[in-house]
Amino acid sequence: MAFDGPGSGWAVGWTEDGNLEAQSLVLHRDGSSWTVSRTPTLNGPNEFTGVAPTASTDVFASGYIGVQNAPTHVLSARFSC
Repeated sequence: MAFDGPGSGWAVGWTEDGNLEAQSLVLHRDGSSWTVSRTPTLNGPNEFTGVAPTASTDVFASGYIGVQNAPTHVLSARFSC
């Protein structure tokens, strides 16, 4: 979780899809409520494990694709609101 201003912040992680696989999750708080940001659709389990705001409306998230004990690819994305 990272905050980029008073009450404004980002949280990342994962949620399970219909096949019980981890799918990346990004949430943004605008000071009054949380919203789910759209994430890329990827094959296989994936999750974000870190987040860093670069401006009040931009954030970079990082994580991996693959299972936690044997990640196969780095996952990174930029989100804006």
